[in-house]
Amino acid sequence: MSTATTQKWICESCGFIYDPADGDPDGGIPAGTA
Repeated sequence: MSTATTQKWICESCGFIYDPADGDPDGGIPAGTA
């Protein structure tokens, strides 16, 4: 069995953490968007 991992992106200015697996519902970005 293999598991997929995603890379999280962190904005150094505001501290926002973006995880492509979760998307950004508040920003209108669906889950799975890299």
